[in-house]
Amino acid sequence: MKLGRTFFSLFLLIVFSLLTIIWFLDQAWHIYLEQDLDSYTGHKVALSVVEERLLELPEEQWPDEIARLNEKFQVNLSMRLMPTIKKLTKDDQDNLAKGKTYIYLNGDDVMIHHLVSQTEQVLILGPMKIPTRPELATLGRILILVMFGLLIFFWLWPMSRDLDALDKAAREIANSNFDVQAPKAMTSAIEPLTKTFNMMAVRLKNLINAHKELTSAVAHELRTPLARSRFALQMLESASDEEKRSKYIHQIDSDNKELDELINELLIYSTLESDRPQLKFTDYKLIDVVNSHLEKYEQYHGSIEVNNHVGNLHVECDKHFIDRALANYINNAIKYGDDQIVINLSQEGEEVIIDVEDNGKGVDDEIKPTVFEAFTRADKSRNKDKGGFGLGLAIVERIMQWHQGQVAVDDSELGGAKFRLKFPIVQ
Repeated sequence: MKLGRTFFSLFLLIVFSLLTIIWFLDQAWHIYLEQDLDSYTGHKVALSVVEERLLELPEEQWPDEIARLNEKFQVNLSMRLMPTIKKLTKDDQDNLAKGKTYIYLNGDDVMIHHLVSQTEQVLILGPMKIPTRPELATLGRILILVMFGLLIFFWLWPMSRDLDALDKAAREIANSNFDVQAPKAMTSAIEPLTKTFNMMAVRLKNLINAHKELTSAVAHELRTPLARSRFALQMLESASDEEKRSKYIHQIDSDNKELDELINELLIYSTLESDRPQLKFTDYKLIDVVNSHLEKYEQYHGSIEVNNHVGNLHVECDKHFIDRALANYINNAIKYGDDQIVINLSQEGEEVIIDVEDNGKGVDDEIKPTVFEAFTRADKSRNKDKGGFGLGLAIVERIMQWHQGQVAVDDSELGGAKFRLKFPIVQ
């Protein structure tokens, strides 16, 4: 059984607290003991009465009177000359001379000395036992403390073990080991903390991996237009024909525009990925949302058909971001379809579904599982003239996550692709 620093810190803290309590209890006992010693005031008064009685008698009768009092009251009373009492120090004798009565403590015994007026005779009452703590009570007190110590030990050990495991896992993450997970907690008090820590570790791992993938993808996307521009510049220097020079200049301009579009999409994606905006969920009629968005495509020469299977169903959504998601789907359908787009509105339980279908070549099966990841293109064969960098669908997925919804891609009956938005009617 390994005991860590956390355990010893907690254990020592509680033991120190118990010792503090014990100290206060001892202080209370001493106060009680001092109060008990004050109770000998009655004995001092009794000695004063005996002194008065003796002073009424001749001095030679004092021993007989003391013997009579001992027999009558069953006390331990004696009388001696002060110089003959060896236990009394010079300070004790001075105190006795000043106050006439002096309580002398000797270990667990107490003796009361009383100086008879105008003599060196000292009345001695005692020795008597001073009050002590009962042995059974002391033993019980010790047993209780031992039990408390054992309970604290077995209570703190699993808790300290869980905290040490969390500390070890945190150190692993600090050393760039993002696959680490804290073991299951042994105590209910630490279990929520462990679960939250592991959720954080998974989230951090995903963010780091996404950052690496994003960096690699950006480097790849930047390399292609830069290489084309460099080649066009080299050819431009050696070109003597005006037509070829114009072609290379147009190539460079086109590559610069592509770089500009890439940077803009990266800025949008990084903004949406890093932080959730303040969504404005409002009640809308779903068909109105779709129709108002389609007004932007009035110049499209192909056909866009809407099949409404939900009637006047109202939904709660952020219209701005739903428009953005629809725009990504419809723009893809325009780019890769063959002038035919169908939008189907349907309901499944408490969720609404928007399907955007086209009659293009569709999405390869091997790409479907990753098509919503950043920089994944739905069509490997497409060229740069069709535009896009594989960020649009990643943005759509993020928008659906904010709406507690889902995205999906499948084959369309039209022969192309069917992209789906699915989210709750009520947010």
